[in-house]
Amino acid sequence: MRFDATHARVQLPADQLLRLTDAQGTRLRGIEGTSWITIDNDPRDLVLEPGEEWVVDARQPVLVTALKGGATIGVCAPSKPQRSLRHLFWAGAGEGKTRALAGA
Repeated sequence: MRFDATHARVQLPADQLLRLTDAQGTRLRGIEGTSWITIDNDPRDLVLEPGEEWVVDARQPVLVTALKGGATIGVCAPSKPQRSLRHLFWAGAGEGKTRALAGA
C-alpha cells in the first residue's frame, strides 16, 4: 500500500493492526470509535477517542488497533518539506484490510 498524501483517513476494522514506521512528529486524530495505540519497546499505551489528538513523540514503530469494533483515525504527516505518508504505513493483521482516504 502506498500513500503520497500528507493527510489520510484510516478505517480500522476490529481485527486490523496498523503499524506506522518513522512516524515521529505525525499527528493522529480520533474520528470514530476508540483506538488503542502502543509504541514498540515503550511502556506507554494510549487510548484515542473521537476528537482527541496525539503527536507521535518516539522514533520506534507505533501500533494502532481499534477497540470495541472498528475505528477511524486521521493521520497527518509532520510539517517537513516534501514529506508524505507513503513511508509510514504497514498493514499487519487482518489480511491487509486497512483503507486510507486522502483528505482526513
